[in-house]
Amino acid sequence: MTRYMSFKIVTVMSILELGGAGGAVTPVTAADSYQPPVLEFPDEGIGLVEAVRLALVNDPDIKLQSAQADFQQGVAQEQSGKFDAALVGDLSGEYRRQELRESQRELEQEKRDTLDETISANQQAADDGNALLDALVAAQTSNPGVVTLPDPELNAQLLLIDTLILQTADPQQRQELEAVRNEFLTTYIDETVEAIRTAEEKFQELTATRQAIGGTPEEEEIYGGHLLVAMPKQFRSGLQLEPYFEGDAQGQNFVGKQHPADLGGMGIEDLFVFNLGLNAVYPLLRGSGADAAAAGETASRLDHDASLAFLRHQAAASVLRVVLAYWDARLAQDLTDIASRSVALQARLVELTQALVAGGDVASSELARIQANQARAQARLEDSQRQLHEARVNLAAVMGAAVTEDQRTIPAARDTFPDLPPALISDAEMTALMNAAMKRRQDLAAAQKSEESGQVLVRGAEIDTRSRLDIEGGVWTTGLAERTVADAFDRWVGPSARLAVNWEKPLGGNDFYNGRLAQREADLRLRSIDSADLARRIKLNIVKDARSLADAAERVRQARAAVELYDRTITAEIERYRAGDSSLIDTILTEDQQTSALSELALARQNIARLLAQIRYETGALVSHEADRSVVSRETLVTLPTANELER
Repeated sequence: MTRYMSFKIVTVMSILELGGAGGAVTPVTAADSYQPPVLEFPDEGIGLVEAVRLALVNDPDIKLQSAQADFQQGVAQEQSGKFDAALVGDLSGEYRRQELRESQRELEQEKRDTLDETISANQQAADDGNALLDALVAAQTSNPGVVTLPDPELNAQLLLIDTLILQTADPQQRQELEAVRNEFLTTYIDETVEAIRTAEEKFQELTATRQAIGGTPEEEEIYGGHLLVAMPKQFRSGLQLEPYFEGDAQGQNFVGKQHPADLGGMGIEDLFVFNLGLNAVYPLLRGSGADAAAAGETASRLDHDASLAFLRHQAAASVLRVVLAYWDARLAQDLTDIASRSVALQARLVELTQALVAGGDVASSELARIQANQARAQARLEDSQRQLHEARVNLAAVMGAAVTEDQRTIPAARDTFPDLPPALISDAEMTALMNAAMKRRQDLAAAQKSEESGQVLVRGAEIDTRSRLDIEGGVWTTGLAERTVADAFDRWVGPSARLAVNWEKPLGGNDFYNGRLAQREADLRLRSIDSADLARRIKLNIVKDARSLADAAERVRQARAAVELYDRTITAEIERYRAGDSSLIDTILTEDQQTSALSELALARQNIARLLAQIRYETGALVSHEADRSVVSRETLVTLPTANELER
């Protein structure tokens, strides 16, 4: 039995990342069949690893790919089943009852008529014998010339002797003739007694036979049975073997009669025939060898391996999608905090301006200006809150969770953006990353397995374009007997053998097999193009992301410096405005610039976080695979892959 590898997804994380300060995620709904779960999240949000863990458990795309892998496992098992040995049996029986043909019925009637006539003749012979016996006995006890015998020939002989006796005057001669007469009568009396006994015995025998065969049959019955037990087995070389045991029983008789002819039957005994043997078929051209006979099985196993590899890739793709959505939510939260800070600062400026207007230090028109700017900041806050809600809902969506009107079912991001990597990617490291990606990317491995499967199918299709030339043969021994089955098992005769060569050559263009080969070749080209194009795009994305990371790191440093400068500037600018040394426009402009700098820093840090995840994804290092498990940790989500890590 072929064993197929199962695939599990697990995550490795610390206790603090799973709970502790972050609180626990509570499932609200669960079901045996797939239903998107509704989860309640803690108010402070969830960590990045926890979000990934929930996605690995609940993401429908992973479940779909897992089901697809199970489907491919079933296909592979089905294809492997063609080479399983099977025990097959066939047991059948037949009984037919039909009217006798007219000629056969007439023959049976004639046989009975003849028998009746013979019985009657024997009866008459017995009667005639008894009459003759009585006459012979009477003649023996009577004087010569008194009794007449019913048999003319015997009567003539007796009459001759009696005449001689009556005409003889010599006493001695008369005595001699009387002795002859007595001997003659005694002899024929003994013979007649024996003839009567024989006739009576024959009469009784024929009468018993006539009673045994009964009346003339009108119908006949034909019956039989067939038993076949075989164990066909196809080998991956194309050879087919079938050991078998076959038995046949058949019989025929008149309805209501026993088998022997003297009992009214046909005189045909039941026949039992048994064969024990082995059949074999070996293809020499079409279908020969494992490349043809086992092409479907080999290809389906490769497709199953490809589906498992793509399942591992789907885990990585789902993790990347969750990480990006998580950082989008983190950015939306940071931008909302920045907008809230701006609104609070605008409120301070409004209070300060109202005080300055009341003191006559600034014109009342300045109050309208700052209030307008406050309204703009409030609108920006509301827009940020809308974007935050959308980002949190999207995070729930990519995690595979369902949401309700309850805000606790919409997750927030608890973790902050990762720091800048200590070192960027050099050109030599970029080459190493691309080489490692060719070995680690599971979608590329799946594409290569799929291409290998296509090559197997093409090879099998090429072999099947040949003519068919099969050698077929068998060897068996036979047991045959009448009356009883046991006799057949005691009389095995053999071995017998047969040998045949089956040949077939398609006329015309062999369109069926050539057409199938054309399909297989076209499908292989599609798979090869997909595999090569995927490798090309992986390398391009690594180059793009590595170059973007350097620009993004510089952007973070510049944005961080701008934020620090604007933090010092806005405080001083407000004090100058309070003292009347700065205009309201300068203060508003400085606050807008500080808000923009904070937003730019948040965007830059998000870009770094996204690029780190994308580089790991492109190099196949976002999710590590150990045996039949996929493992995710925080380090694999927020750091650059190292050379040692990629070599594992």
